[in-house]
Amino acid sequence: PRDIDIAPDGHVYVLDDARQELVELSPTLERLGVVGSGYGDAYAVDISPNGEHIFVTDRSDDRVHHYVRGN
Repeated sequence: PRDIDIAPDGHVYVLDDARQELVELSPTLERLGVVGSGYGDAYAVDISPNGEHIFVTDRSDDRVHHYVRGN
Protein backbone atom coordinates (compact mmCIF):
# COMPACT_ATOMS: atom_id res chain seq x y z
CA PRO A 1 0.00 0.00 0.00
CA ARG A 2 1.04 3.55 -0.68
CA ASP A 3 -0.91 5.20 2.16
CA ILE A 4 -3.52 4.46 4.83
CA ASP A 5 -5.82 6.52 7.03
CA ILE A 6 -8.23 5.59 9.79
CA ALA A 7 -11.67 7.16 10.20
CA PRO A 8 -12.96 8.14 13.65
CA ASP A 9 -15.24 5.06 13.65
CA GLY A 10 -12.25 2.74 13.12
CA HIS A 11 -12.71 1.97 9.42
CA VAL A 12 -9.37 1.77 7.63
CA TYR A 13 -8.78 3.14 4.13
CA VAL A 14 -5.87 1.69 2.19
CA LEU A 15 -4.53 3.26 -0.98
CA ASP A 16 -3.23 0.34 -3.06
CA ASP A 17 -0.68 1.75 -5.49
CA ALA A 18 -0.29 -1.54 -7.40
CA ARG A 19 -4.01 -1.70 -8.24
CA GLN A 20 -4.55 2.07 -8.11
CA GLU A 21 -7.62 1.72 -5.90
CA LEU A 22 -8.85 2.82 -2.50
CA VAL A 23 -10.04 -0.06 -0.34
CA GLU A 24 -12.21 0.16 2.78
CA LEU A 25 -11.57 -2.23 5.68
CA SER A 26 -13.70 -2.74 8.77
CA PRO A 27 -12.25 -2.00 12.23
CA THR A 28 -11.41 -5.74 12.38
CA LEU A 29 -9.60 -5.41 9.00
CA GLU A 30 -12.22 -7.28 6.96
CA ARG A 31 -12.24 -6.05 3.35
CA LEU A 32 -15.52 -4.21 2.75
CA GLY A 33 -14.97 -3.07 -0.82
CA VAL A 34 -13.42 -0.59 -3.21
CA VAL A 35 -14.27 3.07 -2.65
CA GLY A 36 -12.56 4.37 -5.80
CA SER A 37 -10.27 3.14 -8.57
CA GLY A 38 -8.71 4.02 -11.88
CA TYR A 39 -6.21 6.53 -10.54
CA GLY A 40 -3.16 7.26 -12.63
CA ASP A 41 -0.70 7.81 -9.78
CA ALA A 42 -2.59 7.96 -6.49
CA TYR A 43 -0.31 9.30 -3.80
CA ALA A 44 -2.16 9.91 -0.53
CA VAL A 45 -5.47 9.37 1.25
CA ASP A 46 -6.87 11.66 3.94
CA ILE A 47 -10.08 11.54 5.93
CA SER A 48 -11.69 14.67 7.31
CA PRO A 49 -11.68 15.07 11.12
CA ASN A 50 -15.43 14.34 11.31
CA GLY A 51 -14.96 11.20 9.16
CA GLU A 52 -17.48 12.24 6.51
CA HIS A 53 -15.12 12.98 3.64
CA ILE A 54 -12.29 11.06 1.97
CA PHE A 55 -9.72 12.73 -0.26
CA VAL A 56 -7.30 10.97 -2.61
CA THR A 57 -4.55 12.90 -4.36
CA ASP A 58 -3.62 11.77 -7.86
CA ARG A 59 -0.35 13.10 -9.24
CA SER A 60 -0.92 11.90 -12.82
CA ASP A 61 -3.61 14.49 -13.46
CA ASP A 62 -3.02 16.88 -10.54
CA ARG A 63 -6.44 16.12 -9.04
CA VAL A 64 -7.89 15.54 -5.62
CA HIS A 65 -10.69 12.97 -5.72
CA HIS A 66 -13.42 13.53 -3.11
CA TYR A 67 -15.75 10.87 -1.71
CA VAL A 68 -18.51 11.25 0.85
CA ARG A 69 -18.67 8.31 3.25
CA GLY A 70 -21.93 6.43 3.30
CA ASN A 71 -22.89 7.51 -0.22
